[in-house]
Amino acid sequence: MSKKSTKVKSKNKSNNNIKQKTKKENNIKKNIDTKKKSIKVKVKKEDNKKKDNKKDNNKKEEKKDNKKEELSNLDDNENENEVNLSDIHKESGKIDFDKILEKCLKGKDLMSSSLNANEKKKLNEEYDNSFGEILKFRDNMTKSDIESIDTIVYHNENNDGIFGAAVAYHFYCELYKNNTNKLNNFRLIPDKPTKQIRYLNPKEQEKYKDRNVLIIDLDYATEYIKSLQNIAKNVYIIDDHSAANVQRTNKIFVSSGQQAACANVFKFFYPKEKIPQIIKIVDISDSKSGLSKYTNYMNLFTLYIGHRFTHNKQFLRKEPKEVLKTIWEVIENGNPSSFVIAGHYMDEVSESLKEQIAINAKPASFQGYKVATLNFNSPGLTKPVSRQINTNYERMGQPIDFSVLFGYEFTANGYSVTLMDNHKPTSTIDLGEIARKLGKIGGHPKQGSGHQHIGHFYWPRNKSLDIWDLFEKKYI
Repeated sequence: MSKKSTKVKSKNKSNNNIKQKTKKENNIKKNIDTKKKSIKVKVKKEDNKKKDNKKDNNKKEEKKDNKKEELSNLDDNENENEVNLSDIHKESGKIDFDKILEKCLKGKDLMSSSLNANEKKKLNEEYDNSFGEILKFRDNMTKSDIESIDTIVYHNENNDGIFGAAVAYHFYCELYKNNTNKLNNFRLIPDKPTKQIRYLNPKEQEKYKDRNVLIIDLDYATEYIKSLQNIAKNVYIIDDHSAANVQRTNKIFVSSGQQAACANVFKFFYPKEKIPQIIKIVDISDSKSGLSKYTNYMNLFTLYIGHRFTHNKQFLRKEPKEVLKTIWEVIENGNPSSFVIAGHYMDEVSESLKEQIAINAKPASFQGYKVATLNFNSPGLTKPVSRQINTNYERMGQPIDFSVLFGYEFTANGYSVTLMDNHKPTSTIDLGEIARKLGKIGGHPKQGSGHQHIGHFYWPRNKSLDIWDLFEKKYI
């Protein structure tokens, strides 16, 4: 073999070795890249798994938080529904039902009428602009006249009288808040209207002697007012009883019938302020002016106010100053909607009773009028029963002029007689005037009084007179 051939073979072998080595290195590199890729995929998968786990954990945490919140809300609701210490009345130690009811009715207005916004606005403007008479009366008095008043006499056991007195007394409490002597000297005298000629005994005269007296919502006999004027330094009157119109002077104001006394009293003392809602409701319920337009559930409101405050003997036994301060709290902070709810349940009881009682009324003739009468006299039920009797006879197609309820009162030594119609504006019979006339004719010391739609008087029982005479004989 030649040397040349040997060199060629050696060179080829060397090249093959290099190729094999390169190929081997490439395979190793390829394996490394593959492993790297595999590791990267594995790492990525692990990262994704971690992310997924993290998401799952977050969701689990979120679910836990939501569950905690739900449990917390349930606890809060349970706490709200449970009676806690704040719901216990401080004085009585019993559950404060008023407070619980206030919570339930927060932000709710059950007294709104069905009128739209524009109609309500117009009606409220008309109402606010209807106090020209009392403002004119106020203009005739000086600031000194108003501030000199140191005695308020008011119609007790009556919504209009008590709420009017509460407004007036609050004015003087504010005026003299830094003058304890003035407030201690201020005198409040709850009274009842009467047309009898009353003579003040020495003790009564002392109450009024040299005092500046404001009389609210009391229909007194002219002679009695004159006797008060002779004793007191000044006598001012704010009233809404039409029969007193003849007495109108620069010191005596009698509404022409648009407003009740309480609203006029408020405008007298606070001429630039709007009438508070509760005073407005008491006003409309008493004067019956625009009754159906202004608000719903008026009867439920007045039923509650009467039972809770103005006809509540236990409440009225308190000192007059305490009574009127409580009434002012009602005016300022009371929620009419809660009064309506309470009044609703009172009304259910009253409705059931009045239906059972009114059905016993019988038709009769009374001083030339066609009436239905019943021997019944009960605080809180006389008026509802009277109204129901009128309704019953109208439904039967036997309309009456008015109803007559009577009952003998041993404490008064005479019959208490109530006359009431259906309160329709078309009624032309003045029941208050009939009551005044018959009260005077009968001669009972308490005599009679009232408004056009309701009259009340006392009739004696003696050798010459009895209740049946009113149905058998004609006196007027």
